[in-house]
Amino acid sequence: QGEGGTDICFADPSDGGSIVVRRLDASGNVERELAIELPDTVLPLSGDCLLWALDGDLVVRVGLETPELYRIPADATASSDVIGPIEVPGLPVYATAAGIVSLEVDGDLDAKLALYDAAGDVVTEKAIGSFQETLEPHTGWASPGGVLFAPASPSSVFESLEVIDIANGDFTTFASVDREATDELYSARA
Repeated sequence: QGEGGTDICFADPSDGGSIVVRRLDASGNVERELAIELPDTVLPLSGDCLLWALDGDLVVRVGLETPELYRIPADATASSDVIGPIEVPGLPVYATAAGIVSLEVDGDLDAKLALYDAAGDVVTEKAIGSFQETLEPHTGWASPGGVLFAPASPSSVFESLEVIDIANGDFTTFASVDREATDELYSARA
């Protein structure tokens, strides 16, 4: 929910596909509607999108497998006002006042979180252990105590699930839960 209303986003598969970002006022009336044409890397029917509020602006992550980021200034009135795509390595998982937090996984399935500033430079990064190929795309979740990211694990079989606070870019472990099963995970949320 942004200033002046509630922002929502959804995929519109018509005419090659776009992501529609709509602001509704308290009565449900449309205050603003912007369309972001889907890049070639995002299929029209898989135009998953996430919205993050950032200093009055919105940051939109579009796509599942190959995500793209866009920034919508608070005073944007037309689709031409949208900034992007914004280049960030890995999978962007949250936009904070400190920058964009991204999950990066290498060929050996070693994972790290990295914070990128507006210029695309690394501010800080932290190895978070192993990753499993079956895990779905991640995102951070806002909570009263910060912005939480899960799952992370020092073990490739995820003997424990760690929850990491990513809000300030220091990537501190917020909680850890032992896991008895050894099957691969599909998803976990904080």
